[in-house]
Amino acid sequence: MISIRADYFAQLQSLAPAIPEPTSTLTTYQLQNFDASQAQQILNEAAKIDALSLQPELIKALVNDLEHDGLVRPAELQIVASRLKAVKSNSPVLL
Repeated sequence: MISIRADYFAQLQSLAPAIPEPTSTLTTYQLQNFDASQAQQILNEAAKIDALSLQPELIKALVNDLEHDGLVRPAELQIVASRLKAVKSNSPVLL
């Protein structure tokens, strides 16, 4: 599995014939932006998986900061979640 920006998508054709039809709708999935509720749920689940204690107020504030026109971009959410994981400690991450 790979993730690639839309402006580089056409370059996946260079992987053929090693990967048959690399840009086919059968082998690709376009990830859509998340609404605020989905983004909060994703952060909650990621925190549980990583044993990271995040206050609900912090999650809500993070999502509010990332939200543009009611939506959160997956890449931005991933960057924030990765950074939170990197600073993970035994104490809760506070707002």
